[in-house]
Amino acid sequence: MYLKRVKYRNVLGELVFDGHYLYCEEIDCCGVGTIANTEQLINSHGTVTSSVCLAGRSVPCRFKLVDKDGDPYLRERVVRVLSPLIEGELEVQTELAAYTIKCRPTEMPVIRRTDVFYVWQWDTVFYADYPLWQRGSITHEADTVPYNDITVFSVSGVEIPLKLRFYSDVSLFFNKTQGSRMNLQNFPVGADWVEVNTKNLTVYDNNGTDRSNCIDPEYNIGSIRLLPGENVIYSTTSVIRMMWNDYSLGVI
Repeated sequence: MYLKRVKYRNVLGELVFDGHYLYCEEIDCCGVGTIANTEQLINSHGTVTSSVCLAGRSVPCRFKLVDKDGDPYLRERVVRVLSPLIEGELEVQTELAAYTIKCRPTEMPVIRRTDVFYVWQWDTVFYADYPLWQRGSITHEADTVPYNDITVFSVSGVEIPLKLRFYSDVSLFFNKTQGSRMNLQNFPVGADWVEVNTKNLTVYDNNGTDRSNCIDPEYNIGSIRLLPGENVIYSTTSVIRMMWNDYSLGVI
């Protein structure tokens, strides 16, 4: 797959590896690991696997800096922006799409001069806690129809998170295809809506107030997902707005 550009940004600045001073020589955004919970049965051989989930992963990169003007501030900016303590976004642009990866460098870059005196090189390993890369910037939306089924289609090849915007505490969200459901146990006075983010595991109203207490404790926010392909969604009483992005396991 043809790599066009790599960009990394955080609160300290932005580095664009597009062939103008900065180059991305190598990057590995593919592959994924898993974490399994297992139990040892009493007086027996082997184990029983109770659950398996995707693990966070590393994204190793090799970068190059071409500095024919001898500007030391370029290297200083690289070191500052690639601080391992700051969370940022790595954007990988290919001929197919732009992929956004929330990650952070694992260590400070060690920039070394190559055999060509004005060319510098270093390796950076980014670590992403969330192993799915957001593909593109389009946000899909769909509204449920009270007491009726609707079908929404996910083009992602993996289960993906979404945002659910509730306008009432008596409306139940039910993904029949996945078998997951959720509703609010109360609706805050003065709010227009309450949004549940099943990726970040957050609950906020339109005023930016944390409304985690509105979620019925019996529901697991992180378990609400869209499956690949068609999903049959049912709701009661009032409309619930669904919002989601496309995700991918790997890029190049």
